[in-house]
Amino acid sequence: MNLNENLIKDKIIDHNIIHHEFPSFHCFSLNIAQISHIRTMTIFNKINRYLKTSSEKMNYLRKEEMYYLFENMYKIILKYNFHNTEVIEGSKILIVDSNIIDDVKKLVAPHEIQFLYLRKYFPKKKKQVDQLFRQRFEKCGFRYFDIVFQEETIEKYKTRLEKIFLYFKQVSADKKCIFLFQEINPILDFLDVLQSYKDVFDLIDPNFKKNNTEKLSEKIFCKSVNVIMTTKNFKHRIKKCENDEIINFFAYEGHEKQKNQYQNVRYYLPKFKLYLYNIHSYLYSNKKLLEIMENDLLQYINKYNNIAIVGDFNFKLNYENLENFKILLEKFNLTYTLLPLPYSSKMYEGVITSLPKKIEAKVSDVSP
Repeated sequence: MNLNENLIKDKIIDHNIIHHEFPSFHCFSLNIAQISHIRTMTIFNKINRYLKTSSEKMNYLRKEEMYYLFENMYKIILKYNFHNTEVIEGSKILIVDSNIIDDVKKLVAPHEIQFLYLRKYFPKKKKQVDQLFRQRFEKCGFRYFDIVFQEETIEKYKTRLEKIFLYFKQVSADKKCIFLFQEINPILDFLDVLQSYKDVFDLIDPNFKKNNTEKLSEKIFCKSVNVIMTTKNFKHRIKKCENDEIINFFAYEGHEKQKNQYQNVRYYLPKFKLYLYNIHSYLYSNKKLLEIMENDLLQYINKYNNIAIVGDFNFKLNYENLENFKILLEKFNLTYTLLPLPYSSKMYEGVITSLPKKIEAKVSDVSP
C-alpha cells in the first residue's frame, strides 16, 4: 500500500492528492479537510462533518430527530428575542447563556452540544432547501442556530497536518514543486505546523506580512482559505492576480457568490508564462455542468495558451455525463486528470490544462 492510500485509510485526508508534472516542476494539490465537526448545516437541512472519511459515528440525530430540531428551533429564537438581534449574514455569534443552551438541548436530547451559534441567512433561490428554510425561519427574522455536537481537537487537526507535510517532504525531495491546498481552516494552526518545515517549504500565499490589516485578519482567520507554497529550490516568481471569468465560474452560482474570496485564486508564473488556478469550486452537476462549460467556461479557457486549473472541482457526474464531459474537453484540445473522491465515486477533482500532455498521475503513484 502506498502512502497516499495510507493517509486515506488512517483518516488523515478524505480527498486525493493530485499530482501534475509540468516540464520544469511538479504540482501537488490537496483539499485538506478543515478542523472536523459533527454539526448541523441548518440552511441545507442536514447534519455534516468536514472530514468525510472520519471514523467518528454520525448517529447524533436520526432523520426524524433532525427534522424535529429544525422545525422547533424558531420557538427558542423568538423566546429570547433573537429575531431582533443584529447578525451579519455569513458570520456567527457564540451563545454562552446556559438557559438558552439548555432549551436547545431539550430539542436534541439525549445528545450533547459542544457549541451553539446564532446565525442569519436570507433565502435567495427557488430551490427546495431555500423554500424549506423560508418556511421554517421567516417567522423569526431568518435567524437560526447551528449546533456543533462534536469537534475535532486542535491537537488532532495539527497531527493530521504534520503527517501531510511529512508526506510532501518525502515525495518532493530533490524536486522543484508547487503545492496547492484547499479548505485550510483554521489557517493560524496550519501556519504554526508549517513553521516546523520552514527549511523545506516557502509559503507564497496568503501573505500576512504584506496584508495583515486588522480587518483582513478578522475575516480570513475564521474562513476556509486556499494556500500555495513551494519547495525551497523553486526560485521562480509567482504573482497573485485579480479574479477573472474562470475564477468567477468556480466561485459563483449564477450571480450569487458561493465561496469566499480566499477559496479560488489565480496566479501567474512569468518564467513559464503560465496561469495557475487554485480551485475549491461551487458544486456543478451533470447536464448543467456540461451546458455551462461549453457555453461559458471553455470559451474563456480557450483564450489562453498556457493555463492550468487545479484542485477540488466539485463536479458531480454520472458515467454517461462523465464520458460526455471528457469528449467536451478534448473538443477544446484540453488535457485533464479527473479523479473520483474517495468517499463519492460521482464527485470529481483534478487538473484541466491547455498545455501539452506530459505526465499526469495521482500522487499515490509517486513513492517517496
